[in-house]
Amino acid sequence: MSIGAIAAKVVHYAGRALKAYPSVVFGTSAESGTKLLKGTFYGVKDPVTKQVVQKGQYFKGIWKQLKDCFKLIEKESAKECAGGFWKTMKGNLRKLLPDIGQSIKTGYNGGSGFFNKLWGGTKGLGSGIAKKMPLIGSLLILAFELPNIFKATVNEGIVSGAAETVKAGARVGGGMVGAALGSALIPIPLVGGLVGWLAGEWIAGKLVGKSYSQRKAAEKAKTAQPQATQQQQAYNQIPDYNIPGYSQADLMRMQQMLYGNRMTNSMDADFMAANSGLNRWG
Repeated sequence: MSIGAIAAKVVHYAGRALKAYPSVVFGTSAESGTKLLKGTFYGVKDPVTKQVVQKGQYFKGIWKQLKDCFKLIEKESAKECAGGFWKTMKGNLRKLLPDIGQSIKTGYNGGSGFFNKLWGGTKGLGSGIAKKMPLIGSLLILAFELPNIFKATVNEGIVSGAAETVKAGARVGGGMVGAALGSALIPIPLVGGLVGWLAGEWIAGKLVGKSYSQRKAAEKAKTAQPQATQQQQAYNQIPDYNIPGYSQADLMRMQQMLYGNRMTNSMDADFMAANSGLNRWG
């Protein structure tokens, strides 16, 4: 396959991914993809009869499983955003807390006795948050990144601000993909999605590079390190005066008491000359 053909395929798949991106990040299509993957990995049981209706394949056809997952996400994304993405996202945000509340209520009512009901409600809370974790994670990252984008735009211009926006979007997308895979691979409420999210967001962050705030923090740490080294070297360069009855440690303590916080600024001064009384002790 020629380089041109490979580039064309990359552009094609990137375009499909960008088209599905809004629904994956702020919609519910990722949930459908996770459910499909989990079924192909571990199988599906009928919720009533508990009989296996689909046998698990585990990782026998991982590439096909991932392709089927992506195709389903594309289909769900097109359906979800048919009435307009922003309208759909607004509806999903409105349903965020009520849906979690309904999960708690369902779990609570499914038990008998106070402790069973309480445990059922707790599991319902975990299940409800797990289902909404992709949306919650996306909102949290965007909330934390908005100040960073604003600072980059103000201090370095619109181009830098746009670059930070792309980086934040890539990290959110990476987190979403990781959460979908993690939830399928680790079928434990919250755990799989959280582990996958952190892994996906970390990988995407490495690919796009450090954010504006991270770059500035690294520059500040790099500048502060030589200054700290110089101060330590100056502190250690105390003249080795030979005063009977006084060790070098004693002189250091005396100098600290005399100069206090100005000690590092007084290294150029002659300590013995400034305290001529000490000269008479010898």
